[in-house]
Amino acid sequence: MLRVTKNVKRQAEYDVILDDWHEAGLRLPSAVRCDKMMAVDESDVDWEEPKWGRLTPHDAMRVVEMLHHMHNDGVVVKPF
Repeated sequence: MLRVTKNVKRQAEYDVILDDWHEAGLRLPSAVRCDKMMAVDESDVDWEEPKWGRLTPHDAMRVVEMLHHMHNDGVVVKPF
């Protein structure tokens, strides 16, 4: 799971500003903090009634591209 922030003014190096934040069901412009990752057990996620937005395919691909870029650069992601 990746952290999402509404603090888009403080864009960090590995943040992906969401183009489609409204379509994703978010209330404010937001960014995915690709360097803020957390492992969660799938059974702990309520897939029936999620309390978060869903990225559009466009934004999801941009996040995946950033994660690939980070991997290729040897960035070590520490859990938050």
